[in-house]
Amino acid sequence: RMVSRNVHEPAATVGHNLPELTNLLQVWGQFLDHDLTGTPAFKGPDGKDLKCCEGVYLTENQQVHRDAFNGGRCNPIYIPPMDRHFTYSCMNFARSMPAKRKRDCDKN
Repeated sequence: RMVSRNVHEPAATVGHNLPELTNLLQVWGQFLDHDLTGTPAFKGPDGKDLKCCEGVYLTENQQVHRDAFNGGRCNPIYIPPMDRHFTYSCMNFARSMPAKRKRDCDKN
């Protein structure tokens, strides 16, 4: 979020008309969305989406969830105060599931 806020600040682009950049970002975003939408993600014990922000209070001094460095299933995104779009400080984000890698080198 911090990158989005600083790089794509609306006040910095007033008067600039770059339709080719806008279209490029839109197509890239659509490609990523379609690729990531089909990626299986971890679910909770009840089979529903994980709620990674429940009971978690990320702050400017504590921007990383406890699961981030221990292989846990959650890695929510910290949202700084005064964000122009979000009114909360935590964006839910669950990791994708690992998959076994096929190893062709074992075959003769």
